[in-house]
Amino acid sequence: MAYKHYSTKIHWVWFTLLSILLSGCQFYHDATSRFNAYFLAKEKMEEVEQKMAESIQDDYNGVLNIFDPIDSTKTNAYREQFEYIIKKASLPIKWHKSSQYVDNCYNLIGRTRLYRQDYENALDTYKYVFANNDDANSRHEALVWMMRLFVEKNELKNMQVIKQAINEDSAPFNDENAKVYHLTMAQYYKIQRDYPNAIAHLSLVPPLEKNRTLRARYYFILGQMHKRIDGMEKAHQFFAKASKINTNYEMEFLAALNAKVTQPINLSNTKENKKLSKYFQKELKDLKNWDLRDRIYYQMAAIEMRRPDTDQALKDLNESIQISTKDKVQKGYSYLMSGKIYYEDIGDYEKAAAYYDSAMKLLPEDMHHYEMIAKRADYLKDLAKYTKIIREQDRLLSLSAMNEEERDSVFRAEMAQEKDAIIEKEAFKKINEQRKTLNLAQNTVTTNRDNSNSWYFYNPNATVAGSSQFLRTWGSRPLEDNWRRSRKQSVIPEQKGLQAQLKAQEEKEKAQKSDLFASIKSVDERRSEIPHSEADLSKIREKLGDALFNLSKVYLYKIEDFFLAQSNGQRLIDELPAHEYTPEMIYTLYTSCPEEACNPEIYKQLLIEQYPESFYAKILVNPDYVYQNNLLNKVVEKKYQMAYKLYNNGNYNNALVYLDEIDYQYPKNRLQDKVGMLRVLVAAKTAVTYKEYKDAIDVFLHKFPESEFAPRAKEMLELIPDGGIDARIPGRKEKK
Repeated sequence: MAYKHYSTKIHWVWFTLLSILLSGCQFYHDATSRFNAYFLAKEKMEEVEQKMAESIQDDYNGVLNIFDPIDSTKTNAYREQFEYIIKKASLPIKWHKSSQYVDNCYNLIGRTRLYRQDYENALDTYKYVFANNDDANSRHEALVWMMRLFVEKNELKNMQVIKQAINEDSAPFNDENAKVYHLTMAQYYKIQRDYPNAIAHLSLVPPLEKNRTLRARYYFILGQMHKRIDGMEKAHQFFAKASKINTNYEMEFLAALNAKVTQPINLSNTKENKKLSKYFQKELKDLKNWDLRDRIYYQMAAIEMRRPDTDQALKDLNESIQISTKDKVQKGYSYLMSGKIYYEDIGDYEKAAAYYDSAMKLLPEDMHHYEMIAKRADYLKDLAKYTKIIREQDRLLSLSAMNEEERDSVFRAEMAQEKDAIIEKEAFKKINEQRKTLNLAQNTVTTNRDNSNSWYFYNPNATVAGSSQFLRTWGSRPLEDNWRRSRKQSVIPEQKGLQAQLKAQEEKEKAQKSDLFASIKSVDERRSEIPHSEADLSKIREKLGDALFNLSKVYLYKIEDFFLAQSNGQRLIDELPAHEYTPEMIYTLYTSCPEEACNPEIYKQLLIEQYPESFYAKILVNPDYVYQNNLLNKVVEKKYQMAYKLYNNGNYNNALVYLDEIDYQYPKNRLQDKVGMLRVLVAAKTAVTYKEYKDAIDVFLHKFPESEFAPRAKEMLELIPDGGIDARIPGRKEKK
């Protein structure tokens, strides 16, 4: 009995020792995996992700990305780090398969492959973790990063499948996985511009985020989204939260600036306006904001547009553009806002075109509504082009009607105006150069909105006016001591050659001043441009008519301003009734005329009475005209093909029979120039004299000067030998 009891104790001791040994092995595998390879791989991943986050180039005028889209040009810079992570994370998988951290290593490898855009292997890795692991946290991590993968690949249907799998999983998410899930969903909705749903997810993230910089970023994005969907009050709350978290200075400053701009304020209250103005003055004066002043002026303009005060907004935007030091994207937004004000609020489309054109050179192509902005910029460019052509042709026609004295008076006025424009532009250029290179330590004065008490170099009106006056008097001079000739004369010692030096200096100053206006045409050059012959005047009227027609179309179909379209179209109708586009212009106004704005019947009657042979009049008289005309053109096409076949077979007389039939029976067909050219080719084979051949070519060029066959006809004309035009073509017999 005692032996049996002793044996039982022995077995129990061995069992206990074996259990301790086995648990020690598991502890060894877990500890080795966690504190060696997995720890090093995870630490390196956090380091890489931190660097990638710091390298994001944010466009603060658009809604910031929740996380930066994966870009191989950026992630390739971390190739060695990613290889290190995969190498370390692979060790527990290979040597410590029983470790509970193996699934974490798989997830790290999956994330590395995702960043390297190895999407297929990343997806396989996450699928493996999800299907072969009992740990809920690891499964959830694989699922949320699969969602991130599908967002990157824009496979939104697959992302919804993963979302459904997450919803069906009853196990609760830990904080880290919940954070990644809500960030991914917020990015998904942000891409679709579904800001309410994006806000619903992103608003749950800040309490889960330990990184202060990222927490401030998420508050800032929430402020931007609220600003776009439900006004200023909620936006102000989130911008204010972001501004109170000390992170990088730019984020903190811009959050505070946006909080100030979105705060509830009565813009008609003088006291509140002064308080707001004082804030902007303080920020403009702060040396830390030297490179951010363009953003400050931009936000000042946004405040002015809430009043609205378009004049002051445009002044602020001009300051933003002029003092921009390094942020080209912000400069692009300032150009864009100026263009929008001219387009939407003022209706000055020509100025809007100039600002949109400048904006498109600087704005990022991935910005929201970029395609729409580019489209508007494109047709505004057309508008500016046609407006300029009209102005130039009107000027030439007006000058042609003046006497010489009146013209010279106009030329002198134009030259003076052009000089003033150059002087003002040069003044702005010089002042901006001085302001940009100014010693910041001297910036100790207050910048007032009205500029009345500000330092000279911070008062744009005073500096430009002063610089312009200097340029008018002295020309463009280098910055140097004793720049005035009289001053130089007093300090230069009396010596041999003094007069020669002074004369050389005077010539140099004269050249500098004249170079400033080198681009201005002289009176003689302007005189030479004036049309005198009726042929020259006819070309100008034709060019004017083309521009009026095209400008009217831009206003009608692009800008959708019927009244401006009608104004330009009516001018074409009234002043150039014989222009080739006039019938089409009348028809266009007839079809687009709103009954409450004009009477379309007036245009209908005008077209029928004044242009009865035009295609558009025939459409109005006979609704079946187009159908019938198409049938006739098919008949013409068939007859032309027969004529061309006969020509190729050398049966020239019968070919001419078909061509005569086309001209007599279907004089308004759409193949007229092709028929005419075939006549020339037949003449080339049948004409007896060079004169007969030349006459055929001349008739064609007179009737169809703009035809695609005209260049070929001209080449044929040049091949006719000089002299002896009445001579017989060699080998040709006289016709009987």
